[in-house]
Amino acid sequence: MELQISPVLNKYRTCNQINRGYSRMSRSVLLILAGLVLFSLPGCSGLSDSTDHGGGEIDVSDLETEVMPGVINPSNDSDRPSFQNLPDQVSVSETFQVELITYGSSNCIEPSTTEVESSDHTITLRVYDEVIVDSQFQCSPDAAGHSRDVSLTLNEPGTFEIILIGRHISSGEETSIVKSVEVKE
Repeated sequence: MELQISPVLNKYRTCNQINRGYSRMSRSVLLILAGLVLFSLPGCSGLSDSTDHGGGEIDVSDLETEVMPGVINPSNDSDRPSFQNLPDQVSVSETFQVELITYGSSNCIEPSTTEVESSDHTITLRVYDEVIVDSQFQCSPDAAGHSRDVSLTLNEPGTFEIILIGRHISSGEETSIVKSVEVKE
């Protein structure tokens, strides 16, 4: 079994910079089409290098952060899935990608690591996020999705249980989601 985690690409711009850019572009398009604009962009995800914190810019790299288990949704419903793109069936030695999504503040959390344990047709994935815990910074109260991709290769035929472990989206207690993948020769 192999593991690869994709890099986080959106951590070098502030949410304000992204929102301003999209707002200007959208206003132009909507003014041409409708002649009237009322536009606001919902929050963006990923930690940025700096952000406006009411009293001026704060350099996020100077803030205290902590790596902690990511918040997952054990019901894995379509509104807030934690497992995406997990196939029901794969071939032996076929590499497939699974998207794992954790939830939390759009301006205080970014995906960190995923630990993988493998034993006897069970793959356990523990997701972790880097979270700003500095008292001088106010995190937004939203529950934005924070995505990371994991590539898996299963080298034996049979049914594998894929277990995602994180913190419960409501209670914060450790919880898990269990899915099955059939590996055919």
